[in-house]
Amino acid sequence: MGLGGWFDGIDEIRFLNCCLVGLEQKELLSETQYYPVNIDRYADKSGLSVSKAYEEVKLFADKLKHIDLKIKLGSSIWITSFIYDYVYDDLNKTIHIQWNKKIIPAISGEMLPGTFCYYDSRMDSVSSNKSYRLAELLQRYLWHIRQHGSYQLDIDLIRKQTGTEKLYIEYKELNRWVIQPALKDLEKHIGVKLDAIKKRGVDYVTFMPAKNKINAIPVNIPEIF
Repeated sequence: MGLGGWFDGIDEIRFLNCCLVGLEQKELLSETQYYPVNIDRYADKSGLSVSKAYEEVKLFADKLKHIDLKIKLGSSIWITSFIYDYVYDDLNKTIHIQWNKKIIPAISGEMLPGTFCYYDSRMDSVSSNKSYRLAELLQRYLWHIRQHGSYQLDIDLIRKQTGTEKLYIEYKELNRWVIQPALKDLEKHIGVKLDAIKKRGVDYVTFMPAKNKINAIPVNIPEIF
């Protein structure tokens, strides 16, 4: 079971990362404790002010609190919530969440099969937000790339995700300053090796496992995105 339709957008996935970064094992979570959301990190990675980031995070927390999850356990159905509760302080811009630890493991340094992870927290050390955001997008499709050999991303989507709609007008510039740095960061930090191919006359980029590189996509990439 994975997040599926509960987290369809990049911003929502980033919200999850900012909640769980630093928590290494789900056994560390207490269902009676409220854990802080890293609002500053969300703001930095999203390119937002802290105030705007705080409002978005509060919106996501409220959404999760009111979504019922139906989980099949043998012949019965367990209805529960993703989080039990959250508290917020509008003055100091802080949010703390009480997690349902039975269904949400924390992000550790690895992405393990069968977990909810969309993002490897080792990517936090990437200094360029453009590179970070594209890598964040690509990680949603790593399992698909491994299973089917490739995945296509529209150039417009890449530009929107990386905030380069008015920058690097020529594709070769976008490739040099955004795409290739993101691929290098993926390889350096989590061992994922991808090639990016754009054919003449098309408006998308095809990403595939790098040729002549062993274990281009590590086997511990989760099977559910």
